[in-house]
Amino acid sequence: MLTMPIDKWNSISEDYFEKVLTPFSNSFSTKLFFSKFTIEETIARVLDAGCGNGYFLKELISRYPHLTKPAAIDFSDKMLENARKRIGSCVQLICSKMEYLPFAGNSFDYIFAINSLIADDRSVREWSFKELNRVLNSSGKLILLLPSLESYWEQLHVARENFISDGMDEKQAVWEVYDTINKRLFDPIGGYVNVENSALRIKLYTRWEIRKNIEAAGFSNVMIDRYQYSYEHCTKHNLICSNEGLFDWFVIAQK
Repeated sequence: MLTMPIDKWNSISEDYFEKVLTPFSNSFSTKLFFSKFTIEETIARVLDAGCGNGYFLKELISRYPHLTKPAAIDFSDKMLENARKRIGSCVQLICSKMEYLPFAGNSFDYIFAINSLIADDRSVREWSFKELNRVLNSSGKLILLLPSLESYWEQLHVARENFISDGMDEKQAVWEVYDTINKRLFDPIGGYVNVENSALRIKLYTRWEIRKNIEAAGFSNVMIDRYQYSYEHCTKHNLICSNEGLFDWFVIAQK
């Protein structure tokens, strides 16, 4: 089984959020994410699967101080080091791959995976979904944020139309998109995109793929919704988009 190169992830650990998770600030995205769900239990065991530098964990602990000591895994020791500095000892931080989780079955009430199921190896993603199902308890919830391939496709189409409006014919406009906007895209059918200024590539998802992967791993009651970034916010960051802005996928599923 192939795996993602740890040294490459370590090399972008300081600016991981901006390069991989979202084109926007972590404070904006974190606030938006927490508006999507509520942890209702007075005591809950929580896992952050792929915690990165710990931005989400810090906010989670602040909003839900009653949680039983949360657990978090990441396979980048550098990111775990950054998370430990940010959070301290109130979270159980473990260096582990998601496809081999070091927990007993039915261990968690909530599992969060914030744009961490993005390995460019299909088998790694499939095993990761199965492992998340194994360690979630029978009444628990899996909550995901996944990058959208449809949103990226929309960007390419909007860019094409902009070039046509500037006077290019359609063929010229398409080639201009491939030479500029699309230069990062490695595989538009498989949904793999190269991370800028690195040797990494990550997986973007269609809505259909998400449901297929989650249900194949044994989850049910799958809810998939747009995690919307407004046109105003996108253009503020000089991102090409339609009038509806850009979006990721917000997902909730049960075992």
